[in-house]
Amino acid sequence: MAKKRTTWPGRQEPKSDIQVLADTHHVPAWELAGVMRASRWAAGKHVTEDEFISALEMFRQRRQGAGRI
Repeated sequence: MAKKRTTWPGRQEPKSDIQVLADTHHVPAWELAGVMRASRWAAGKHVTEDEFISALEMFRQRRQGAGRI
């Protein structure tokens, strides 16, 4: 089965600073710190909105004390 193409070849989603994305999605500071720690992201990292939302959802759904996502 062929893979479903989500973007055109050579075209990438724009990346934004994680702090800007957190402000846009109203993520509390403590939760952003947890997502950053679990995802091994440093302050100032730029990711796509889909990557950020995916990491946030994985963080929210992990069991307590699970560590890395």
